[in-house]
Order: sequence, then C-alpha cells, then structure tokens
Amino acid sequence: MKIATTTQNVEKVGIGVESQFQIKTTSKAFRILSDGLYSDKVSAIIRELSCNAVDAHVLAGKTQKPFIVHLPNSMNPEFKIRDFGPGLSHEDVLNVYTTYFESTKTNSNAYVGCLGLGSKSPFSYTDSFTITSIHGGKKRVYNAYINEDELPTITMLMEEDTTEENGLEVCLGVKSVDFHNFKEKAVGIYYHFKHKPEIKGVSNITIPVKKYERTGKGWGIKTYDNYSYNNDANAIMGNVCYNLRNFPDTLSSDLEEVLLHLPIDIEFKIGELDVSASRESLSYNKQTLKAVHARLAEIGKELREDVEKEMKSCKTLWDARCKVAEFSSGYVGKIVGCQSVRKSLTWNGKSIGDANPGISDGILPSISIEKFMRVSHRYSTESMPKISREFVRHLHASSKSVFFFEDEPKRSTARCKQLMKERVVIPNRGSEYKYEHVYLIKFDPLKTKATFEKDYQVLLDTFGMGYQHITNISEVVLDKKERGAYEVKPKNLLKILVFNKTAPYNKYDSSSYWDQPDEDFDKTEGGIYVPIERYNINGEDAKEEIDKRMELLKMFGISADFDIYGVKSSLLEEMANDKGWQDFKEFMIEEVSEKLKEKKYIDEMETIKTLVDYVQSIGTSINEFVKKMVKVNPKDDQKTFGKIRKLVEGLDTKNQEAVKEKMHHLAHYGLESAIKINKDLLSSLEELYKVYPMLKYVRWFKNYYGDDVSKKDVEQYINTVDSVI
Repeated sequence: MKIATTTQNVEKVGIGVESQFQIKTTSKAFRILSDGLYSDKVSAIIRELSCNAVDAHVLAGKTQKPFIVHLPNSMNPEFKIRDFGPGLSHEDVLNVYTTYFESTKTNSNAYVGCLGLGSKSPFSYTDSFTITSIHGGKKRVYNAYINEDELPTITMLMEEDTTEENGLEVCLGVKSVDFHNFKEKAVGIYYHFKHKPEIKGVSNITIPVKKYERTGKGWGIKTYDNYSYNNDANAIMGNVCYNLRNFPDTLSSDLEEVLLHLPIDIEFKIGELDVSASRESLSYNKQTLKAVHARLAEIGKELREDVEKEMKSCKTLWDARCKVAEFSSGYVGKIVGCQSVRKSLTWNGKSIGDANPGISDGILPSISIEKFMRVSHRYSTESMPKISREFVRHLHASSKSVFFFEDEPKRSTARCKQLMKERVVIPNRGSEYKYEHVYLIKFDPLKTKATFEKDYQVLLDTFGMGYQHITNISEVVLDKKERGAYEVKPKNLLKILVFNKTAPYNKYDSSSYWDQPDEDFDKTEGGIYVPIERYNINGEDAKEEIDKRMELLKMFGISADFDIYGVKSSLLEEMANDKGWQDFKEFMIEEVSEKLKEKKYIDEMETIKTLVDYVQSIGTSINEFVKKMVKVNPKDDQKTFGKIRKLVEGLDTKNQEAVKEKMHHLAHYGLESAIKINKDLLSSLEELYKVYPMLKYVRWFKNYYGDDVSKKDVEQYINTVDSVI
C-alpha cells in the first residue's frame, strides 16, 4: 500500500548546528515495535500474517486460491499460515523479512502491507517461531527467536531441494489456554475476507456469510441478527475491518449521523484510508476524514435516489404512503426517518410526510372512521379470530388495509368483521389473512350533504386511498350459534362415538374429535374402545393420548388400521364384561410387550440405554459421542475403539432421536423394564479411556469451546495404540 506523504516547507533563519533524531538498535526498541505495538496480540498475528498471505497470492496471480490456516488443538498446538505466493529467496529473508520498516509493497496499492512490521507480529506473543520458504526449487527453514541480548534474530536450520509449490509458511506454538481465543479471533477476522482461507486443525468452525438488508455500490447494511461480533459501522479496506463507531469529525447531515449508527460495511480502496502502525484502527488525519465524508455523501445520495425511484413507481398517493410504511421497518426505516430524506419524499409533486397521517380534532366534522382489527383473546383461534373495532383519527398505511364507505348502515359491522376473517392461499406457505385492517367511513346524518361531500373530498385528497361501498359486499348470514341460539348436538345424546383420526387439534372443543358411528354400526361385533368423559380420556386430551398410543404401535410395526370408539361412563361396565370389546390401552400394552421379546426391537434400545448412563459419566451427550466415534476409521475393528464404533455407527442423530422417543413412550406406559443394559458394550466403554488415555486429555468426546482436534490426528493415535496392544 502506498503511504501518503506530504512535502514540508521549512524556512530556516539563523540556524547554527543541527542534527537529526535517530533510533537506537536496542532490545527495548524492538520490544516496543513487536510486543508493545498491539493491544490484541492474537488478532494481530492472525490479521498481519493473513494479509501477508493475501499479498503473496496477489503477487503470484493466485487471488482465487485460498491460503491454508492451521488452528491449534491439543494434538497439534501450533498456529500456521501457508501461502502459495512466490516465496522468499535466502537474501530476501535476511535483508527484507528481518528488517523493521522495510517493505517491498510501498509503491503499489495492490497490496495491503506497507510498513514492514506485520511479519514480526509473532514476537508479540512468543519468543520463537519458524519460517519455511519454498522458492526456486529450494525449501529453507528458519528459526526467528529472541537471543540472549533480547534482540530478534534469525537462523537457517535447513535447506533442501523440493518439488513443492512455492510459498511461505509461518508457524508458532500456542498455549492451550489460547486455543479457543485463536479460533474465535480467526472467525472474526476472516468474516471480512473476500476470499476465505482453508482452515485446518479444528473441524467445527464456520465462517458466517455476510447477509445484508440493503446493498449499494461498495456498501451494505447487515441484517440485524447477522453475526454478533460486529454490528457497528465499519470501513473495510484490504480485507481488514476498521470500526467507525468513534468517528471524530463533525457530520454534514442527519443521514450521515444515522449511517454511522447502523451496522453498515463501507468498502474503501487500498490506500484511501490511513491506518495506525498496528493496523488495529484508522489514523484520522485529513486524508482519512476526507475519504470517509466522501463515501458517506455518495451512499446518502444513492439511498435518496433509490427511495425517490420507489416513490415514482407508485400508482397512487396511498401506494406511496404504503411504500414509506414498508421502509419504516428495520434499518432502512431509520434512513427514511431522517429529515433530509423525508422532506424529499413526494409523489406527483405532493409531499408524503408521515406514512400514517391523521385528522386533527374538529376537522372533517361530518366524517368518522371506524377501524376493525384482530385481537388476542383466550378463546380466539386462527379459524375463529376475535375481531375488535374502534374509532380512529389516524390510518395505518398498508397494502393489506381496505376502505369502505357506509352507504347502508344495516349489517355494515357484520360485513367488516366477516372481511377480517377472510384468508387467501399463498403458494408453498399455506394461507394467511387477506386484510390487516378494515376501515369503515361513516357519515354523520345530522350534517348536510354539502358538508359531507366537501369533507369526503378532503379525506380522499389527504390520504389518497381508494374505497368501495359496503353494500358491494354480499350479505352476511350468521349461523344460530353467532345469533345466540343454543342447539343441542346430536352426538351429545349418544353413548358410543367413533374417533376421527384426521380431526385437527382443538384445545377448546374436544368434541370435534368424535363423530357419530356409521348407520350400519353393530355394537355386538365388538372392537377397540377408550373410556371418555366430556370427550377426554382420564382428563387428558383425547387426540393427544390416542395419537401417542397409535405412534407407539407404529414404532413397533403394529397396524393401527382399526376404528377406535369412545365409550361414555354409563356404558363402561357393559363394555368391560363384553369379551368382544377390548380397552385400547390394554390392547396396546399386550401387543408391544410381545414385540419387546424380539431381538431386533430391543438391541438399539439397550445400546441407547447403556450409552445414556456412560456419556453422562464422561460429561458429554450421546449425539456428540456417536458423532466423534463414527468420525474416526481405525484400521482394526476388533480392538476396543473399533468394537464400540461398530455397535454405534448406525445411531445417527435421526435414529438416536427415534429410539429415545420410543423409550420415552415405553416409559409412559410402564414398559421400560424390558430394556436392559448391554453388558458387553458397557465393558468396552469402561475400557475406552484406559486403553486410549489421550482421548480424555484432548476432550475428543466433549464439545468443549469448540476444541475439536483433527480426525487425522486422532486416527493416527488410535492406530498407534492398537498396533502395540
């Protein structure tokens, strides 16, 4: 990156002896430049070495190829970055790489680096690290370390011929307490990289993809929940994120003020902004302030033009108000709320102002507006919502609001309520309510017709909405229940009902689960029944209880293709003494108990039960344990690890949940005693940590802070142990 320089004109008068300041080569100076430069040393190492890797790929013309990052873990506690650039010659390592403030990138804005300090950033964390350079068919390994005089020193350890691809690898040891820190900081840094690196060393790491609510030329406003690491305004330059939260200069408009309080990413070309020596923040000199102001002005102009374009596409003033109301949600709403933007919101030369305008008291005296809306109520459901109404002076701008003029008062309220219940089918999404609000415009009969016509025209001009006459809506016919009449349901008089297996769940009306038996129903033929009282089973919801029993039958491959009858208490004694009839619960327990004698149904459950007891003792979950066991492929499946793996490899997450659900159902009906502990599996599990103690040390079976050592390292360890036992 080119460093901005200025020419300093100095007028000298009566000057005697002068001397320039110098920097003395001391251990203190090097410590300040390496250790004291960074407030966040882990981030500095990852950021600086990664930027150098990106620059190397730019130099080699390999910008699409990812560099490789190895994050530390218990098996391999090293942080490494390997690029595939041109590498460094022996002379460049000794004369450029090791020289502070020496850089080959200061004459081009194609590169991020410029100060010659980033390559020394590992010294801020450790006193020793290695550099491997592959260049021109030679592979050279160097050790950079702090010598006995506390001065940074480099030594070549080896040199050999190689056919490996050119590039540079930097490697340093990491303390175990910092494993998680390196992982978390890597995610935060690479989140902003245009081309993500290939990450090794840990398997359970994900670099989130940026999601934007609105984008433009070189900027984007992130969605509210997208990546909690940084929801501030940021300047992105050369893959590095610089926070703009504390921008020090006076802003020229309220829009710029809002932009800097949004989670907006603003891209800058390399060299546009001046950065601090640590690259942890911006240097707010004239160059940087000017560049930020210019970008904010460009974004503000682009946003205003976008909003104005949206307004021009609206067909009516009401459509324009609805569009402004749409803008009012989320971060875009904050932008539209700016005075500098809102004053430019017009439609056909008419100022829109507030998206939801109101009528002042005393204005339009001949008109009143009644709003109908759905409200929460203990007895309301999706199919039978509770409708409320109130007189309002403000209208809610929405494309799902509809207006009616009350040209006939009779049944107008019923018509509006009926409209609020209407639903429309949405492809691939089911259905939703057609209207959000229904407005009924009423005329005061005590006012003159001339007054009404004048007020009505003002209303239409102000709000710009269209309307219909309420009489255009077909007559609403209320059923007897809504009119208040009580009608006895025929099934209330019956003692035997048949369960409707397809009836939807209804917490307020359990009778909806039961139908009248067919006309040819013959009680003497017998069948399966459940005792019901007030349409429930022992106080439990009938549908939930019957579905649970049918599900258990299905789990064991038992057909439930038969009718289930509900018998009221007055007939229970007769049914219990009739051998042709059997209680559904007793039938289910008998059938399932027989299935539990079969090995194919009991093996998986015994495995799960054994695992539940064991994984709790080692502080993990069945899912995590099985996932980690199956992940490793040992060479010998007759040794301890291999035997356990064979027993659990079929238990993926879906199967585990299915088996646990089956066991839960069995326990609900007192049938869990049939499931025993698998003694062979338990014996092998108890030997696991004894035979492979390193698995406990590296927490292989625990999802602990994401410290997930690589599969390759664990496989190598398992195979090594198996080969000697």
